Amino acid sequence: MATTLSAQDAQFNIEQRVITDKVTLNVTPWSIPEPWFSSTVLPARTGWETAWATYNVNPAERTQSMTFAKNAARNVYEPMVRQLCTLLVGNPNVTDADLETMSIYGRRQGKHYPHVPIPTDVPDFRIEQALGHRLLVHFHAHEQERKSSVAKPHGVHGVELVYAELETPPTSYDDLTKSAFDTASPYTFTFDLPDAGKTLYVALRWENSRGEKGPWSNIQSAIIP
Repeated sequence: MATTLSAQDAQFNIEQRVITDKVTLNVTPWSIPEPWFSSTVLPARTGWETAWATYNVNPAERTQSMTFAKNAARNVYEPMVRQLCTLLVGNPNVTDADLETMSIYGRRQGKHYPHVPIPTDVPDFRIEQALGHRLLVHFHAHEQERKSSVAKPHGVHGVELVYAELETPPTSYDDLTKSAFDTASPYTFTFDLPDAGKTLYVALRWENSRGEKGPWSNIQSAIIP
């Protein structure tokens, strides 16, 4: 565990803000993976802080639904904060002094951090249709790189996805204008009813803990259910 986050909501709210504010100021020098931080972590922070603020407006008028919303928001957000802390502890660009200002512990004094290689492999993946107008992208290391049940190559933090709904097949990766990031398979696309029947095109590449990216996979497609 890179840090111990408080079980008390009020203290957790302070801790998460200190950590994410510091990371926001250092996304580039610390090579924080994008768009995972800005498109996943920060919206989850907003969801938590909104629910927490609503919960605290007037304790005398607090409802069960407010409590449920607050707990649900924390259940979504807290694992991301913990994952971010682990990433920071293992990041040689983040100094011990930086960690101390965020009250993050877990780095052994004098610990040597081995070089994290730039990914050279491409992810293997398949797209599966699911109920509720969803597509699941199952990804893992290329078969030649897989050992036992390891899903990602050594040093890889997660996978970047680029995608687009197109009427004709893309001619280059530049045609895939939307992006996402995920650290655990599968990645889930959720669509609205009017999207059913459209074609989604997707490509993936690995990204290490320094934000360095590997080569793109082939582009695959699937019909939105």
